[in-house]
Amino acid sequence: MSRRRHTQLYASCAGTLVLFAVSAYVAQQWSLLIVALPWLLWFETRTLGFRRVAARETFRNGAPARVLGGIAGEPHDLPTPPEVLEVCETFRRAGHLVVVVGGRVRDHIAGSPPAEDWDLGTSATYREIRRLRRDAITDDSSHTDLTVALLRTKTIAMEMTPFRNQHDFERGVGVDRDVPASTLGADLRGRDFTINAMAYDPIERQLYDPSGGREDLKRHLLRSLPDPESRFRFDPVRILRGVRIAGSLGLTIEEQTYNSMLTVARSEVEFPTLRSVREVNRALVSPRASWCLEELARLEVLPRIVPPLTPLVVSAPSPYTNGLRSWEVCMRALEDLEPKSFARSWAIVIGSCALEACGQGQRDPFRSIKELRRAAAQVQGEFESSWNIDTVAAEAVSPDQGRLWSEWGEELELPHWIPRVVADALAWSATPDRYVIWSDLSEELGDELADLCAELAEVWRRTGAFPAVDEEIPR
Repeated sequence: MSRRRHTQLYASCAGTLVLFAVSAYVAQQWSLLIVALPWLLWFETRTLGFRRVAARETFRNGAPARVLGGIAGEPHDLPTPPEVLEVCETFRRAGHLVVVVGGRVRDHIAGSPPAEDWDLGTSATYREIRRLRRDAITDDSSHTDLTVALLRTKTIAMEMTPFRNQHDFERGVGVDRDVPASTLGADLRGRDFTINAMAYDPIERQLYDPSGGREDLKRHLLRSLPDPESRFRFDPVRILRGVRIAGSLGLTIEEQTYNSMLTVARSEVEFPTLRSVREVNRALVSPRASWCLEELARLEVLPRIVPPLTPLVVSAPSPYTNGLRSWEVCMRALEDLEPKSFARSWAIVIGSCALEACGQGQRDPFRSIKELRRAAAQVQGEFESSWNIDTVAAEAVSPDQGRLWSEWGEELELPHWIPRVVADALAWSATPDRYVIWSDLSEELGDELADLCAELAEVWRRTGAFPAVDEEIPR
């Protein structure tokens, strides 16, 4: 029940109580007040609890049509852990529908490795979520200004969001914890892509796919829901997410969807730094990291999200890298890098930027290891300052949000050893005959980082950017 409805109800009851009190005082019949009070309390209790009781009754034979919003499901089986099932059953007993939405359903249908988190949609409001799960943390930064409730166990992280309709998405509703939830059908129609507009009910084992997301996955197609341009303008991060998903699943972006991405990306929309950089991070560790970065560069959004990448994206052929652009060297190295990880992928990017920074000065980047290390350290500092997270400002909004932002800041922080390793690996791959022997490198960096340095050196060498060297790397 909304806050406005509560206010109206309490005002009505208070007015009735005052009227009875005045009447009893004038007529000197205080027994009228004593008789009236139980009826007022009964009326209030029944009004407050009616919707919850009615909802609980309707779940006896599956989810009611009014909660589903007129969409039909079909039998399906998505393996669901006990922790998620427990949440679904808890809310079901209270008369609320909870379904799995987002990446988990999409990746399951596509047969790809599943996402780490579980995204849940519910017919409950935020106040009802907090009442049923005292450990829920509400956060307003994950989905623009739409609030999500974060539920965590020892092994699973869950994000729960009340159902919204398109109008709610456009207005960014979420600050009022009493705003009534929409239906599942309206919520799915308000999302970004058809492959993300699917939901699964673990209790009834029903799959809901009103927009044909499964068919698009079979056709290896990424297609937006109707009116893609307005959806991307409302939340530009959807452009980055679309590119990242297409790269991860090997999908082709539908022409109308891509044109809308291009139109919005080249307009004056603002990309939120934190969420945008997180999408770039996820793209860097995806199976087609180089393809994702190429598409983001083609859409002209990569330099806007991470400004220190601008010199790399617009780099010119260099005599120090066999006539290749530093950007091409970076893309080849990312494509060859296995296994990919946050730190290793950013090591490739930072090394490529350091190459470009030295090349812009018209000097051999491999002439001085100290100079190459200095360039790599400067580039890393530029990256870290460009996505600096103001945790103090976040804590001013709410302590929960401050803590979450602090955790995300740790996720984005680059390891301090990257400048040394990328500089040494680059120098080693280009001129191993003039470089230090393995024992010297191990003594300076330690065996673990020295092994990583040797591995990155081989990745750089396989790009074809450096002269072929016959002799093996000294170990």
